[in-house]
Order: sequence, then structure tokens, then C-alpha cells
Amino acid sequence: MARVKSKKFNKKAGGLKKKWKTAKKQMEDEGDIFGVDVDDGPYITCLTGFEVKESAGGWPYVDWSFTVLEGESEDEVISRRSGIETEENLVWLMRDFARFGLDVDDLDIDSNDDLEEIGAELVKAEPKVRVMVKTNNAGFQNVFINKVIEIEETSGNGDEALEKGDRVEGEIKGTDYPGVVKKVKGDIATVKFDDGDEEDIELDELTKLEAEPEDDDDTGELSVGDKVEVSIKDKDLLGTVKKINEEDEEVTVLLKKSKKKVKVPVDDVTIIV
Repeated sequence: MARVKSKKFNKKAGGLKKKWKTAKKQMEDEGDIFGVDVDDGPYITCLTGFEVKESAGGWPYVDWSFTVLEGESEDEVISRRSGIETEENLVWLMRDFARFGLDVDDLDIDSNDDLEEIGAELVKAEPKVRVMVKTNNAGFQNVFINKVIEIEETSGNGDEALEKGDRVEGEIKGTDYPGVVKKVKGDIATVKFDDGDEEDIELDELTKLEAEPEDDDDTGELSVGDKVEVSIKDKDLLGTVKKINEEDEEVTVLLKKSKKKVKVPVDDVTIIV
């Protein structure tokens, strides 16, 4: 690389050192990569912030905040800045969105408000993220979104979102089985079926079951997993149905407070809607 030897250049660049310090301070104030206060390495974090901001020079950027979940730096906040002023910058932002499971083909962004809305939804999902902090050759620390480990989502491809605790029906080997959603991650739901089996099933293959209206004449059709109220020694106790014996018209209920299993007649059980 050729070295600049011009005296004219050296004279004009005389204030560069001072300007460089001023620019560095400005970047620190704006929360850029200089704001990282942790050692280099991988960190398990939770995405806790996403804001669209404007630099002093008028350039738009996204300020990410990741809170460390474990280790010596637990509760420390790692900031990450993503420029969005050029198409190349936006490509990197799209890649980040894809890591969070978003379909960028379905994202239409016409303004900063649209971008902030997407960010707010991501933060609301409380994703668990592995980030990498690395110092580059210039001595500055960069933050990379390495991997999204877990994200609690409530959105599926159907008309109605599925959430933990929803009653659903899923098809297994040509037969429909009812069960309860235990966890939703991306397009997959972990379902515990009434027969005790647990399966990971795509959201598109599940049908949400509506709660049956309460019948004044009886307790309704009980299912394993139903939240119920049982009458024992003139006391009404809350619990969960663990087993149903149709022959003896008897129900095994795990009591919420005492954690004990009791067998009670069907007539003494009321479904909590």
C-alpha cells in the first residue's frame, strides 16, 4: 500500500487524531459496538430490546439488546447495532430475521413503524439466543447472532394461534387423537395426547378443539387432562383428571394443592370451563 507523503495532506490531516476521538465518543454515545462490556466468546442470552434509531448524522439503524442468562456475566446487557441505510445492510437484517424463524418473503416493510412492530413481536416471544462476541483486527468488538435456541411462539399457519394448554386434535397413522399442547416452537407443537403419548407435530396438522358448553344435567364428557373441581368430604377441591374408569364410573384426580391422587365418582366431578 502506498504511503501518503504529501506535506499538504499532512497539514490538512493535522486535526484527524482529535476528530477520530470525537467520532469514537459519538459512536459510544449512540450505543454502537463500543458499548459491549463482556469478554469475547459465546453467550446464552434472551432478546430483550429492539429499537429503530437515528444516528447524529441522520442514518437509521436498529439497536438490539441481549440480556445474558447464565455464567459470570449473567444479567449483563449486550448491545448490537444493525445499520439499515443500504440494501446490503437490509440483507443482513433479513438474515437475522430468518434466524428467528420469520419468513422474510411475507414481510412487507414500508416504514420504521413496520420494522418496530416486527421487533416488538420478537421481543414479546422472549427468544433464547446464542450470540458471539468477537474482537476484530481493528480492536473493536462485534456481536453476531449465532443461533436462536428457543422461541416461544403463539402463531401458526392456521386462522387461530395455538398456545400452551390448548386442547387439540392431531392425526397419527390415519387416526385422530385429542391432546393438550405442551409447547410451541416455530411450526412445531409438542402435544401430550390423552393416552399418555407425547409427539412433536406440525401446526398445520393440528386442529384446535373448542371447549364444550357446560351441561346443567351432568359434568360433560370428561377427558384426561381436564381441569376439574371435586367434592371430597363436603369440600370442593381443584385438580386434574389423570385417569377415567368408565366401567366403575370413577375418575382419578390429581389434587392441585396436596398433589395427592384420589378416586372419586363421576357425579362428584365438575369440569372447569
